[in-house]
Amino acid sequence: MKKYIALILVFLSIALAGCSVGAASSDATTTLNVEMNEFTFTPTSYTIPAGQKITLKLKNSGEIAHDFIILKKGVIIKGSFDHDKQMDDMYFHAMLDPGKSGEFTFTAPAEPGDYQIICGVLGHFQAGMIASLTVK
Repeated sequence: MKKYIALILVFLSIALAGCSVGAASSDATTTLNVEMNEFTFTPTSYTIPAGQKITLKLKNSGEIAHDFIILKKGVIIKGSFDHDKQMDDMYFHAMLDPGKSGEFTFTAPAEPGDYQIICGVLGHFQAGMIASLTVK
């Protein structure tokens, strides 16, 4: 009887160890370091894993405020961007005043694909402040 109890305890400990490994991997985080300036994001392209927690470290090195807006999949801005009228098109939004840095977290989209990143401050998108995000 003691052999069976010992065997059951061994199997339970293996099973619980497997559960803890799964829990640790679900807490994994990807970090994006982004610098914003007039009128660029550096770097201009990013790749992140689908559905994972993302830490976004933004630095605004510019002289004016900037946005970091990830648009929903399939939304491509071609002309102008109206922040108030296009709020439903945004997947994630962060804003920093000039000379400031900030850390933000969000969960990456679950759907793999390409997403457009823009600065939504009036005229910044038109000046070329865009980037691309690939979700895998």
